[in-house]
Amino acid sequence: MRNNAIIYPTLGLEVDNEANKIYINDGFVMQAEEYRVSANTMVIYSDDNYSEIEGNIQLIQLKGQGSDNSTFDSREQTLRQTAGTLTTDHMTYINQSGNEEIKLKGNVKIRHGQKIISSDIAYYNKDADDYELNGNVLVTAPSLKWLLKDETTFNNDDIQSSLEMAVTLKANTLHFNATDKIVVLIGDVEVLLKDKVIYCEKLTFDDSDGWVSLKGNVKMITDNHDKIESQELRLNKIGRA
Repeated sequence: MRNNAIIYPTLGLEVDNEANKIYINDGFVMQAEEYRVSANTMVIYSDDNYSEIEGNIQLIQLKGQGSDNSTFDSREQTLRQTAGTLTTDHMTYINQSGNEEIKLKGNVKIRHGQKIISSDIAYYNKDADDYELNGNVLVTAPSLKWLLKDETTFNNDDIQSSLEMAVTLKANTLHFNATDKIVVLIGDVEVLLKDKVIYCEKLTFDDSDGWVSLKGNVKMITDNHDKIESQELRLNKIGRA
């Protein structure tokens, strides 16, 4: 784990000097400047710089930590400036060659402010600035605006009002690359809003060119039972389709 993390075992730990492994089997709390982690068990593989954590895992991101980097876009700044919690069944933490990777498996749930994101598995790569969730991805949020830059607006009133509605998103995969500033939802995508439901196979929010695109069996059904169907729908910041 990180060098600045302090581990507090509940009942002690077991050290295997021959295999260079450390076992914590009866619960622990791990405290660092940016986060606090608790779980049932952990195995630290000292030679390989990685750890396996199991059972009742809770990671709490401490409010405001690591938020002063000017390279973060508005979405990352918001995430880092607000306390959040993550729970899962299994976590693998890898710290090799200066890069950090985190792999989560089983009942992944992230709570951040009013947003709740869940999936079967999740992956984070620090160097690539890459986040991915897979399997039964579900997002509930007070609006869609967190997926876009703060200054993103559409001249089309219907589109703009949809961005500001409470939303539920479903997909097989959610991928976010903070460097490329692209959010992609893939596979059986559903966008549930108060006045409409939107279906497609791929939904992309691309801040690099200002486009929102929906591809593959695109269907929008309004609460008035109006229906729009297409293979592709593209919208940009001034509302062109």
